[in-house]
Amino acid sequence: MATIDVDTINDNIYEADETFYVIVSNVSNATLLDGTGVGVINDDETTPTLAVNDISIGEGSSGNFTIALSGPTTGNVTVQYVLATSSATSGIDYTYT
Repeated sequence: MATIDVDTINDNIYEADETFYVIVSNVSNATLLDGTGVGVINDDETTPTLAVNDISIGEGSSGNFTIALSGPTTGNVTVQYVLATSSATSGIDYTYT
């Protein structure tokens, strides 16, 4: 019996589990029954979170909301947003782009 040692690298990035293979070929003095082994690297990072900051703006001034991601990810992060009226009215009290 022989072993192949594999060390994984902790990349600190949220991602899907990843796979790799070991493929055995050119066997002599034995019959190859199963020549492919599958390795699965289980991701151990938690799903990143999004947060939007609060802002306070004086009349006649401008400000920015910031949407922050808590950590890196290999996936595409998409968001949709809408400004909802409370006591301020869009087009009268504020505009946005």
